[in-house]
Amino acid sequence: MIMRDTRGISLLLSLFVLSAILVTALSAGTLIVRELKITGAGVRGV
Repeated sequence: MIMRDTRGISLLLSLFVLSAILVTALSAGTLIVRELKITGAGVRGV
């Protein structure tokens, strides 16, 4: 029982970590794209 519980907990933790990394990567990517667009427009003088 203990082994099964630890396996399930480790699986849940790994899934949670992966989802958190994906969310942070997506949010960071959108922020970078926004900043690039803003800086690009500022440099072009648009």
